[in-house]
This record gives sequence, C-alpha cells and structure tokens, in this order.
Amino acid sequence: MYKILVKIFEKIGTKVKIDIFYYIRNGFWMTVNQVVNMIILFFSSIVLARYLSKEIYGQYQLMLAIMSMMAIFSLPGLNTAVARAVAKGFDKSYLAAVRTSVKYSFFSLPVFIIISIWYFWNADYIFAIVMLCAALFFYQIFGLNTWVAYLNGKARFKEYAKLNSLQTLITNSLLITAAMIVQNNLLIIVLVYLVFNSFFNTIVHFYVKKKLSDTAEDPECIEYGKFMTKSVLLSVLLENIDKIIVGFFDIETLAVYSIAVKLKDIIKSFVKDFFAITFPKFAQQKRRITGLHIFLLMLLGLFCSTILFFISKPIIIYFYTEQYTEAAIIFERIIFVLPFIFVVPLLMNKALAQASRDTIIYIRILVPIFTLTISLIVFWLTKSSLYFLITKIYVFQIANFLVLVRPSLIPVVEN
Repeated sequence: MYKILVKIFEKIGTKVKIDIFYYIRNGFWMTVNQVVNMIILFFSSIVLARYLSKEIYGQYQLMLAIMSMMAIFSLPGLNTAVARAVAKGFDKSYLAAVRTSVKYSFFSLPVFIIISIWYFWNADYIFAIVMLCAALFFYQIFGLNTWVAYLNGKARFKEYAKLNSLQTLITNSLLITAAMIVQNNLLIIVLVYLVFNSFFNTIVHFYVKKKLSDTAEDPECIEYGKFMTKSVLLSVLLENIDKIIVGFFDIETLAVYSIAVKLKDIIKSFVKDFFAITFPKFAQQKRRITGLHIFLLMLLGLFCSTILFFISKPIIIYFYTEQYTEAAIIFERIIFVLPFIFVVPLLMNKALAQASRDTIIYIRILVPIFTLTISLIVFWLTKSSLYFLITKIYVFQIANFLVLVRPSLIPVVEN
C-alpha cells in the first residue's frame, strides 16, 4: 500500500511539477507550527479582549504597531539575505548579519525617547514609560531574531517549528496570566511581552551560534540585506501606519480594528510560514511557478473566504462578546482578500530568493506608494477611516499579485 501511494504521489508531482515529498516532509512541521500558533493566538486574543478594557487593549496594540514600524532600524532585510546566504552554504553570514542588525538597532533609541517625551508632555505617563521599556528591549527582540531566517534558510523546518511554537505558547501563556491577574495594568502586560521575547531570542541566538559550520561568509549578504531593508521601508510603513493613525485619534477603535486584522493576519501568517519551505528551493535552483499552481491556490483561497464569510460573525461575537460586533463586520469585508494572500507569499519567496532586484523595487517601493495613494484618495472621497483601511488591504495584495505573477510565469531553466 505504501509503495502504491509513493508511486501515485510521484506521478502527481511529475504532472504538476512539484516535489511533493519535500513539501509533505517539511510542510508537515510548518503546518503543525502554524496550527498550534493559530490556536494559541486566537485564544490569547479572546482572553486579552475579555479581560482588558478597550483602552488598554488598544494601547497594547499601539505599542506593538510602533515597535513593528521601528523594526526598520534593525535592518529587517538582513533576514532575507541570511536565509539566501545560508541556503547556499555561507553559514558565517549569520553572525555578520546579527552584529550589523544589533548595531543599527540602537539608532532607534532617540526616536523612542522622543515618542516617550511626547506622551509624557500629554500627561499619558504610563504609555511614556512603556515606550522607554520598548527602547530598552528593542535590540534583543528585533536584532536577535535572525535565528528564524537561519533555520529556514538551512531547511531545518522541524527545529524552527518547535522553537517558534514554544515561543508563541510561553509568550501568550504569560500574557494571559498577567491579563487575568493584573487586568488593566498596561505596564506589567507590556513588560511580560518584552522581557520574555528578549530572553528567548537571546537564548536561541547562542544555541544557533554553536551549530554554525565553519564556512565562509557571503560577501554580498550585508549589502543585499541593506538593499532589502531600503526596499522594504515603505512596506513596513504601510503595514503599521493605519494602526498608529487610528490609535492616535481613537484608541478604542484601534482595539476593534485590531481584532479583525489579527484574525486575517493569523491566516496570512499560516500561509506565509508554510511557503517558507519554498525559499531554499528557489535560492538553490531556478524553479518555475506554473499557472496551474496559481489557479489552484487562488481557488483554495476563494473557498476559504466564502466559508469564513458565512461563519465568522457569530463566532467572533460569541468569543469576543458583542462589544466587538464591529470587528466581525470589518472581518467580513476584508476576508475576500484571501485568494491573493494564498498566492503572494509563494511568488514573493521566488523573487526574494533569486534576488530579482527590479521586481523587489516594484513590490517594496512602487506598490506601497500606489497603495497609499489610492487609499488616501478613497479616504478623501468617503471621509471614512474604515474604507481607507479596507482599500489599503485589498489594493496592496492585488497590486503585489499583479507585479509578481508575470515574472514568476516566465519559463526558466529547471533542474
């Protein structure tokens, strides 16, 4: 029976030009990791939304958005460069990237201090202290998270899945415990998040450091990482600016909006992490993505969107209570972006792994500019922040798809 199944999968793989056993073997661990993370993050968001007031939950989400935007100081493009370098055997590139990332992370300190002073000046003393705490732990959270890129680049997906699931489990267990005990004490909740993630990244960094093979350093790694960081600058801005703007004007609205986007992002993260297994393949060999691959993925995304559209509202209201009914409505309106979310990460991995610089410039610079322009026009015409947010989500994903799909379908030499 086993041999029959092997032959069937081999024939299917040959037909659709996919190494099915590679995806089954590695995709299994990435799928397990994402299923575990989805369950944990969903449960955690429910508890936090129930035990924290909308104001405190909104402030916590604002802190995360500000830190995510400030991540640009840690040169996040180095993660792509490291994954690409170690996939080719340049293990020592990891250490060079970490040193560079940590060094540049300290340039975020003046910005954090300025933000803290502004909130202190406006009598929001707790959030001012939160910003100072974020500054202290920033380099460990974003400067030492390169271990993710290293393990993915080395195709050690089982190891990555275990460590990532462990980090998610412990982080959210501590957050849930803190929320239930201290409830609306923002400072303690933030410290729980910052301290543990800093500690975890530090431990795993030294663990990975001991596993490095004595190989050369990719001379292009740091420069490519800096190029990738420059190209991703607008994308990072676009991804977080909506939360920061909403949080600046109405912190409780940010809490509602964050629930809807969080659920969409959980699905997006699931797809993105699963397709991380394609990165080493694209980096090592010239691989083609066919029209059939894209059609099947978009069909799957449409199917999931349709199901979620009909079942999401009662589920969200049941778990998050009626105070987050608006979050359910927003989620219904953004869920049909899934067909593009199911495809774009795969196309993106191909472009990044094979260093298609022209394509990277389009998706990292021109697409964000186009998305922001269209979103602002919609906001000017409708005077609705909700339409601005929905437009941003759809335009960004569709534009990325249109830019990435054509070069991915161009025939290349296959190995």
